[in-house]
Amino acid sequence: VASHATPEELVPVAAWRKFRGLSQADLAAKAGCSQVWLSKIESGAARGTAKLRRAIAKALDAPLWSIEDD
Repeated sequence: VASHATPEELVPVAAWRKFRGLSQADLAAKAGCSQVWLSKIESGAARGTAKLRRAIAKALDAPLWSIEDD
């Protein structure tokens, strides 16, 4: 997964999304949020609720701890 992250994009959600070959719109639909909200999470401007982070991890088929950036 780390190999799919560029130096400008080290946010774990974005790395996992790219690894899975999903667009932001695809992942947002699978996780039940808007593409705009997902973009904010990927940019670090927002964190999202614990429920949303679990939904994103499930949509990515990734362990929850692996998408946390703190």
